[in-house]
Amino acid sequence: MVIAVSALILIIGVSIYFDRDGNGGGNGDDNDGPWSDLDDLKRSLGEIPAFQYSEVRSTDELDSIKDPGNVVYMLIGIERELNSSNYISIKNFIMDGGFVIIADDGTNANRLGDLPLSEGEKRIDFIGKPYLVDRTLSEPTDDRGYLYNKYFIKSYSTIGGRNYEVIVHRPNGLNSSEGGNVLLKTSKQLTVIDMNENEIIDDDPPDKFSPEGPIAVEYRIGSNDGGIVYISSTGLFTDNVFHLKNNEAWFRAYLTQFLPTGGKVLLDTSKQMSSMSPHDENIPA
Repeated sequence: MVIAVSALILIIGVSIYFDRDGNGGGNGDDNDGPWSDLDDLKRSLGEIPAFQYSEVRSTDELDSIKDPGNVVYMLIGIERELNSSNYISIKNFIMDGGFVIIADDGTNANRLGDLPLSEGEKRIDFIGKPYLVDRTLSEPTDDRGYLYNKYFIKSYSTIGGRNYEVIVHRPNGLNSSEGGNVLLKTSKQLTVIDMNENEIIDDDPPDKFSPEGPIAVEYRIGSNDGGIVYISSTGLFTDNVFHLKNNEAWFRAYLTQFLPTGGKVLLDTSKQMSSMSPHDENIPA
């Protein structure tokens, strides 16, 4: 009886350990997430009648989707490492025709960086270090606090023949090797990745020169029209920027490309460990 009880305690302990450190197939409940400053994004998605918006708490839910081609899965805010089960579920979902949006402020999404290899592209890597742009090249006539602020970066994008101006808060470096379809990039030729994070554009290394650095890069993968977009900042979706310029309109237009007649939009918050994102600061006056 003592041996049996001891064995049961050991099994429970091991199970809890793997759930806590993210190496198991499921997701633990030992965090303060999800982020509370994605409310504007959630509201916007819920307002579109054609979208069946819902939140999920595990990549395991992708395994049971019968029509992935009619689903967009969003994993925004990755504060826990992706495990093998997460990777396999996401990859299979894409290969079956689903579309994935990954937004990571750090480097935890790099496990998914080899997916473009199946299409003959080079892998993509999240650097986890911020872009800095030369503020002296900004337009002084319509400055509202972000054109001269090196942390609120302006970008431009064209979807369906319409031009969008998008503001991204603290985008990080993204090594895409000039592959894929670049959806968003910094608007300045003089852009560096602040490798030593001293908030200064250094003339010499270690800063990495990245002219008009990519912020969001899309790849179409597999024979079923699946795909993935890598976004190097969640500071495109949080409440302090989602209402700025054309952010909301751009994102709605981008989603509609994949669900022109409607479909499911899934937001996975399972990797958010904090109650707020790192993008909750306000635009300076």
